[in-house]
Amino acid sequence: MKSRIFASKALPSVARHITPSEFSTESRYGLYHARRALGPQDVFTFGLAISGGVDSMALVALCSKVQVFRNSNTKFHAFVVDHGVRKGSDVEAKSVSLLIESRGIPTRVLTIDWGATGDPAKLPNFESLARKYRYQALGKACAEDGIKALLLAHHQDDQAETVMMRLVNGHRAQGLVGMKIVAGIPECYGIHGLHQSGSVGLSYQSTETDKFLPKPLEPLMIESGGVKIIRPLLNYSKARLVATCKKQKMDWFEDHTNADPSVTMRNAIRHIYTSYALPAALAPQSMVVLSRNLQVKEKHLNMAVGRFFWRCDVTDFDNRTGTVRVLPASIDIFELYQDSSLLSTKDHGLIAAFLLRKIISYVTPDEHVRLSSLHGAVRHVFPEVMKEGKMPAPPPTAFTVSGVQFQRLASCKNKQGKQKYRWLVSRQPHYSSASTRPMLHFPPTAVLEWPSWKLYDGRFWFRIKNLGHETLLIRPFEETDVGQLQLSSAGYERLRHYAPGPLRWTLPVIVLQAKAGRERAIGLPTLDLVIPEFDTLVRYEVRYKSVDVESLRNLKEINDRRISWRMI
Repeated sequence: MKSRIFASKALPSVARHITPSEFSTESRYGLYHARRALGPQDVFTFGLAISGGVDSMALVALCSKVQVFRNSNTKFHAFVVDHGVRKGSDVEAKSVSLLIESRGIPTRVLTIDWGATGDPAKLPNFESLARKYRYQALGKACAEDGIKALLLAHHQDDQAETVMMRLVNGHRAQGLVGMKIVAGIPECYGIHGLHQSGSVGLSYQSTETDKFLPKPLEPLMIESGGVKIIRPLLNYSKARLVATCKKQKMDWFEDHTNADPSVTMRNAIRHIYTSYALPAALAPQSMVVLSRNLQVKEKHLNMAVGRFFWRCDVTDFDNRTGTVRVLPASIDIFELYQDSSLLSTKDHGLIAAFLLRKIISYVTPDEHVRLSSLHGAVRHVFPEVMKEGKMPAPPPTAFTVSGVQFQRLASCKNKQGKQKYRWLVSRQPHYSSASTRPMLHFPPTAVLEWPSWKLYDGRFWFRIKNLGHETLLIRPFEETDVGQLQLSSAGYERLRHYAPGPLRWTLPVIVLQAKAGRERAIGLPTLDLVIPEFDTLVRYEVRYKSVDVESLRNLKEINDRRISWRMI
């Protein structure tokens, strides 16, 4: 059981407390990005994730001051998560919520439902499960209340522990960046409205519609939105947060399990930091400086990637099939060195990996593309980054990485006048066993309202009304499905045009599953190809996953200007 600390009776702290004006200035970066994502509003409401510990209660104290500033249009809504593991945790959560509400911030207690798992604290993966359920509960609560940004109380000491944990686990270079002030909410991948979804973003069409097709297809709408997390205390030490709670006479709860080094790796590292003198290079402040330096370098890397991306020739991005054709830019190491004092000729391979990851992001079914998985692909697409003196071998006609297939097309000169291969980038075909193929189930719909959106294969968001009496599936298109769709000649031509050859077997197909286990394909939803009686069986909506449309639009504008200049 946690013990109550009375800040008004605590001994004075030697650290300097955080003033409301200092906090307002320091948090401006994160709040600005959140406001820009939210768009114009009369009042901006931010969520607060509160545990009751000294760090989160310092966040409450500071936010309560910010929202009473004269003419402030910033409001807060707090959420207290009760994991329901310890006896009396519900009482403690209620006490925390009353403390927060006494500071003028409305509060809701969220209780984790562990189901029939017995004692969840005895589960071998309890800590990871608790983290997952906590973030999902917070995300869903934010979505219910129309909140798009959630403030967390992670601080400088947490950052040092995080970087040290990653160092211990073998991470290097960009793996030691640590926590960022603004990020997407974790543990919510595939939950609509929480992870990069919930709003309709910009659509994009990079090529002219084919005038020979009877009914050219408009591109799918692209998802955007989701819940962002902001860490406004990341540049403050825990000592300053304690001083702030004492100054503001804010009580907090102390969890004694945080001091037990046998519970988690974070606890063990915290124990080492407080009990032993480490070399200066491994001291907490050194970990924080390392994280900041790497984040600054990552910013410069992303700027360089943006410049090289503009030099790529993206001739087609079709989100109905999940394909993109790219003639890559050449990574000019001398230009790279001149662009930033933080980058050197040694970083050209890293730039190539970042650029390749950006290209892959438009097609991949994976949530994250690890840079370490791209070494071979970088050699194929950007042979110029090979070490001097080594002649790169011709790239293969096709290769796969991160669930994506690269097919080599013709060789031609890119925008920099260098000879490069053009590539067709698409979803990797589903050659694996049926048990690992993507699949969604939609039972008959009993109500008239639309059911929730579901993410298929990490690329397409679907919501489906099943008007029939049998279960509907969405799975990869198969050769045996073609005849069942009863396509007209115009339908065959559309299929051939948008998804030629093996590419079509990466498309999602809606299948009617009979009770005997037989399946009947009734529609290719992303190509609007359906059987005649489809509307009596199904209503559906489909959108493409969130991607960086703005970069594509900027690239198209640059290309259009180049064409205009040549015509003058």
